[in-house]
Parts: sequence; structure tokens; C-alpha cells
Amino acid sequence: MKKNNSAGNVLCCALFIIALTCFFASTAMALKIGDSAPDFAVLDMQGIQRTMTDYQGQVVIVNFWATYCPPCREEKPSMEKFYQENKDQGLQILAVTGEKKRSVERYLKKFPLSLKVLRDEQGTMHRSYGVLSYPQSFVVDRHGTIVHVFFGSQDWTGRAVSEVIFPLLAE
Repeated sequence: MKKNNSAGNVLCCALFIIALTCFFASTAMALKIGDSAPDFAVLDMQGIQRTMTDYQGQVVIVNFWATYCPPCREEKPSMEKFYQENKDQGLQILAVTGEKKRSVERYLKKFPLSLKVLRDEQGTMHRSYGVLSYPQSFVVDRHGTIVHVFFGSQDWTGRAVSEVIFPLLAE
């Protein structure tokens, strides 16, 4: 008598598809140090379309975050301070969220930010940068090249960040 093993076949297929998806997500879409920063066209909180080319010649930190992400919220005060202290040297910080405008407005009402907040509601920037977790920050030099990637919450006024950013600002 033959046993019906359809549940095992379905599980095996599902695991294969998940593994394949993870493989392509981590290899095909992940950016590496030395890659050109992908261009984008997304709206800021005022409804103005922004692109990466708007920030040519500046050192840009592209920070992917969410209002519901505790580590993201934790790093925002030091990020804001770092931006205020260095914006006159050519630093631009783009805080990119995939959330709807209303959710972000509620957050910004409680925790105002002067750095640029961009809305990637369709997820195109997230996909082109290969973002799989929050917070994740790409450091782009004045030539548009990714020179560093920070994973997780950072103390933006700390030594680890300064060692990466200050030499770029001095160029």
C-alpha cells in the first residue's frame, strides 16, 4: 500500500520557494560598498518629488526606518543632532519610510525632525537598495558611491559614525 505524502511535498516545495526568495533577495538586490547609489523619485512630506540627483555633490545618508520600529525611534534624536551639527559641511540625511503620510505626520508632530523625510509608499526605494530590515543606513559620498552601510540603531554622534562621515565631509 502506498502512503499519501502530499503534505510533505507541499512543505518541501514551500521551503524551496522561501529559500529561493531569500537567495535572490540577498544576492540580486543587495547593494555593496563601491556600487553607485540607485536613483529614485519619491515624495517628501511636503509633496515635493525628490531624487538622488537632487543631492549631487553632498555626502548623503539614506536611512531606511519606520515609525513603529523601536530601534529606529531610538536613533532619531542623535541622527537629528548629527545632521544639525554637520549640514553646513554638505551633509544630507534622507529618512526614508514606506509608511503612509498620515502615520508619519503623527510621528513627526510628536518628534519633529528637520532632516528630509521621504515617503516610499510603493517600496521602490526599499527594493532598489535591497532593504530587508530597519534601521538600515547607506552612506553615499559626494560622487554618488556607496561607501558604508550601517545596520541597526546607531549613536550618530558617536565615534563609529564620525570615523566614516567626517573624512567624507572633508573632501
